Amino acid sequence: MPTDGQMRDRNKRWDQLSMKQREQISGWLREEYFRMAAEQGRIPFKGDKEDILARVQMKIEECGIWIPEGEVRRYYEGRILRFRKALVREHPELGAEQDDESTAAD
Repeated sequence: MPTDGQMRDRNKRWDQLSMKQREQISGWLREEYFRMAAEQGRIPFKGDKEDILARVQMKIEECGIWIPEGEVRRYYEGRILRFRKALVREHPELGAEQDDESTAAD
């Protein structure tokens, strides 16, 4: 189905995006992960994933990049641990709070 004179591939995979598009989306995911941590003063929980993905999906649509939400979700889920490690490295106080919560729950 043509849109703006282009055919859109409804089954596009992450690896079919250009390197620039992948880097841009990855940057937005990291940015939103860090923004949410700063707003909440803690490492984002699993429940925060939907908010992060929704905000990034809006940016993707605004830029006219077409990629199924499931592809972005899979990529994000594979990167969460890296984002968390980077966040704790840059903001050690968030990691300390997380450790306190985990020992309190034991």
